[in-house]
Amino acid sequence: MRFGAAVPELVAVQGERQPQAGPFRQPSLADLCVVETASYEGVAANTSLARANTGADGLDRLRPPAVSKCQHCSPMSKSYFPTDRAGQIEWHNNFVTEFPKVGEKLGFSQAEIANAVNDSKYAAHILKMLGSEIESNPNHPGFAVLEGQSSGDFVDLHAGAGAPPAVRPGIDTRRQARVERIKRHNNYNDTIRQQLRIGVQALDEKNYQAELGRPRQTGPTVTIPFRKAGGKVSGINLYRRHKSDREAQKVGFFMRTPAIDTAPGKAGELTYTARAVVNGQEIGQASDAVSVTVS
Repeated sequence: MRFGAAVPELVAVQGERQPQAGPFRQPSLADLCVVETASYEGVAANTSLARANTGADGLDRLRPPAVSKCQHCSPMSKSYFPTDRAGQIEWHNNFVTEFPKVGEKLGFSQAEIANAVNDSKYAAHILKMLGSEIESNPNHPGFAVLEGQSSGDFVDLHAGAGAPPAVRPGIDTRRQARVERIKRHNNYNDTIRQQLRIGVQALDEKNYQAELGRPRQTGPTVTIPFRKAGGKVSGINLYRRHKSDREAQKVGFFMRTPAIDTAPGKAGELTYTARAVVNGQEIGQASDAVSVTVS
């Protein structure tokens, strides 16, 4: 299955971004780093393009410990979203079935609902068809589709016959933004929480530990996925430390996964930690450290 780069221009519609005919626009740094309530929705494209870089950014939830280079990676278990592949497939399949029943009630347009369903259909399909390949290859391009930058280049995936419509990389980013939008709506209630399987426990601001996934070098930058306690925190403050540094340096605040360090500095091993942020203030405990060697 081939994905093209000549994609429609994206415009904001009711808090999400929808396709509109127009030329390709190079994403800005703001697009890549801190998208507010907007989420980049998937757009199928059939034009030809060389395969995107296979360096992918995502959580460690699909990788066996022998493959991961993380040091003391967080289990990523405080979110409504499952950490195991079978659970993720089930979650996406449930969302495909249930979200169209309540989407309009929660303020989503029919186009936005269709985009959300396409995201989950495609995620479930590639997790099912390519899951074993993804688990055995930490640089599999499927990670870019599932967990990479939502403004990233399209990826050439061979997802098998009968694959649903292709979507733009960054399914996880859009899922995160979409669920937070759902939870802010006045019609959101406990029934919908259970129906969509997006409930989380109450946030313990004193003891909550920030959650980072595996960092990856993608070109000149380093991307670090993170979780937000099911939307209970505003985002994270990310910190970087080179092995020669006396103390960690603050990279910045990030609202949407993945966090992107655009200036990682000199080559060598870098260690990242994070603190969760609520209403502009750091809370809880620092994340476990994760590391990557950059060239």
